[in-house]
Amino acid sequence: MNRRKVGLRAKPGQVRYGSAGIGSISHLSGALFAAMAQVKLTHVPYRGSGQLRAIGVGTAGRSALVPDVPTVAAPTAR
Repeated sequence: MNRRKVGLRAKPGQVRYGSAGIGSISHLSGALFAAMAQVKLTHVPYRGSGQLRAIGVGTAGRSALVPDVPTVAAPTAR
């Protein structure tokens, strides 16, 4: 996670994350992550059009729904 935080800190406000809408659990989770990681992210409420790309899941292990997406706690590969 440290490499990801360094990358996020190098681009304050340029990295976006999507949610189901303002005040949703995904919005608040993203805001909590940003605060705890001390990074600045841009929230983009999902409005039903466009494409989303998941970069991590907040579960202890990979999700069966998106098995190719790592957990946010997983170490990054170089």
